[in-house]
Amino acid sequence: MKAIWEKSIYISCECGCDVMRITKWEDQDPSASLCIFKSSGSGFWSKVKHAWQYLKYGEFYYNDMMLTAEDAHRMAEFLKSVPYNEEA
Repeated sequence: MKAIWEKSIYISCECGCDVMRITKWEDQDPSASLCIFKSSGSGFWSKVKHAWQYLKYGEFYYNDMMLTAEDAHRMAEFLKSVPYNEEA
């Protein structure tokens, strides 16, 4: 199924370790997808940064993101714009 249009927004975790991509499509079945990427690398400074974030924020969960109020509002507004078909 070919998408008529696609739009994405990217939101970074407040601690800087993850990035969330939200994509919406409008085609025969309007939908949205959510994907969380781990953004820390494997180099020495990335490991130091990860250790510091662990000490500062505690244990990491790969499906957990810390959002600012502004980012949470931005995400909600983006998701509200996905067309909804009550008959589906």
